[in-house]
Amino acid sequence: MGTDIPSLGENAAGEKEPWDERITLLGGVVTVVRRDVLLGIAGNGVNGFDEAKALKLLRVAAQRI
Repeated sequence: MGTDIPSLGENAAGEKEPWDERITLLGGVVTVVRRDVLLGIAGNGVNGFDEAKALKLLRVAAQRI
């Protein structure tokens, strides 16, 4: 039985992510680590949370570190 879960460190398209570690918590908190820098985005819980948009912003920020 196959699985669609990407390998660790890869996004859904199979491309390598620009960060070393990532964690997504319930309630809208995404945290990534690149080298020795911690980046995070937290939703406010009122207007909802779009994880795809948060990851897009974190990709751009992590690539510039």
